[in-house]
Amino acid sequence: MIPYITVFAVSAILLAASDRFQITNSCKGAVSTALVVIAVLLPCILAGMRDIGVGTDTRGYGILFFNLVHQSSGLLDYAQLCHQTSWDPEPLFVLLAYSVASITNSLFCYWFAIELLIIVPIYFAIANMCNGRRVWVPFLFYLIVFYGLGLNMMRQGIALSFATLCLSQILTSKNKKAIVSAVCAILFHFSAFIVIFYWMVLNALFTIKNGEVQARSYAKTVVPLFVIGILVFWILIPDLPTILMTFFGERYGYYVNKVGYELHFAYPVFVLGCVLLEIMIYIKQTGKADHLLLLLVAIAISTIALFPITILSQWLVRLSYYPLMAILLLLSVCVSKDRLKISFDLGLLIAGACFVSFYFYIFKGFDEVFPYASGLLGI
Repeated sequence: MIPYITVFAVSAILLAASDRFQITNSCKGAVSTALVVIAVLLPCILAGMRDIGVGTDTRGYGILFFNLVHQSSGLLDYAQLCHQTSWDPEPLFVLLAYSVASITNSLFCYWFAIELLIIVPIYFAIANMCNGRRVWVPFLFYLIVFYGLGLNMMRQGIALSFATLCLSQILTSKNKKAIVSAVCAILFHFSAFIVIFYWMVLNALFTIKNGEVQARSYAKTVVPLFVIGILVFWILIPDLPTILMTFFGERYGYYVNKVGYELHFAYPVFVLGCVLLEIMIYIKQTGKADHLLLLLVAIAISTIALFPITILSQWLVRLSYYPLMAILLLLSVCVSKDRLKISFDLGLLIAGACFVSFYFYIFKGFDEVFPYASGLLGI
């Protein structure tokens, strides 16, 4: 675990240092860019150095797709071999895996390239919402909470990152770039089609012009009722997994038992805690609760409704991660304000992220992504 903590800390420090250099002349701008590049590459290098046993999918389809390259006679043959497996990967992941594995024949480069396509879109999504300021805070939050997910669900990890970039581009009126990001997300993992659904809902409830978010007249009533309804439903029916098991039987019970009842309870608590703290930080910095805050809170809270329902299907089980990334973008907006200081509520948010990450990834060992021993990195 120590290598992960060290890399997270160094990346955050380098990004914080880059803020100091990016304001004045071109020389300092070059230094700032170099620091950002190193900060982004460090987690990718760490992912490349990991052992095959780090991440359940790493030793599943990850190593399988790498080995299939050496059994194929070309890209088309490789794609056919991949689609004959139970994972049936999407086109862009097939192209990525074949290109890297055939050119380098290196597992390090393979894992590194996958992580690079996860980290880079996330960095740009955060920087887009931060206006390039204090990127280190949400980036550190991302590494603590979501880095482990990328080590395991590699294909969807890339799709999740591009989907997050897409949302940040929608919110800043960069619609052409958002379309490209959405297409990339879908072609890496088809679950990213949920981005289209959210885009349609956003257009129905909000108008976004020149980076300014305005709620339509009916949205000011519908969205708060939606958020309140989800919270009331979750509070009144805390044992929803058991109820769903009654109706859907063993298939649902398998997935509930696989991730544990604790996760079904802790997941919404974590989301709600993050949202409440971010609302406090946001209002403290801006002095008001505006329509952008309403939009991001509604998206983040919707993950609470998605999580226990989508777990009915293994393919749909991780759909709830897409709206969850709204808490990352909301944090990015919070830290972009001039008056921001390292306050108690911001410290509590980071501390809570550390606790959740330690408890589920380390203590419980979900997806086996953060090993106790550094030797499991394969260094």
